[in-house]
Order: sequence, then structure tokens, then C-alpha cells
Amino acid sequence: MDYATLMENILDSSHVPFTHHKSMSNRNILGAFDFSLTQPVSTAGFQGNWPTGPRGGKLGSQSTEFKPPGYMKHKLEGKIFDSLVVVSA
Repeated sequence: MDYATLMENILDSSHVPFTHHKSMSNRNILGAFDFSLTQPVSTAGFQGNWPTGPRGGKLGSQSTEFKPPGYMKHKLEGKIFDSLVVVSA
């Protein structure tokens, strides 16, 4: 897998409930994918926030940061725990 495919896959949070059903997500517990940019898209990347977050809001909100060509960070501000996923490709 090349870095571009990896980055695209990791950045696309909306695919997780469907592609990873029964492993790390559940397509039966969906919420709004109400992601909005908190920093405009530019050559320096972008930042955004998903207030509902995964699992229909049960886990808390998720923020995302992308810096081209190969840095991505998802931070889950959990109700029960916090989680950080960082990819540098």
C-alpha cells in the first residue's frame, strides 16, 4: 500500500462504520457525520472537528488535523477515554 492510499483511508472517518463493522465499529450505531472545518483547506493542510464523533456520539467528539504530504492526527475526546491516532507516512 502506498502512502497516498493509506492517508486517504485513515482520513475518511465516514467509512469506518461500514468497512470495519464488528471489528472497530458498528454500522448499526450511526450518528451524524457533522464534520466541519476549523481551519480552511490550504497547501498547509486543514483541521476539522466532528462533534458527534464515532458510534453515534457514544464515544465523544473527534478532531482531525492533516498536514501534507503525509501527517494525519485524529483525536477522540472521549466520554470514557481519550484516543489518539497519528499517521506519518
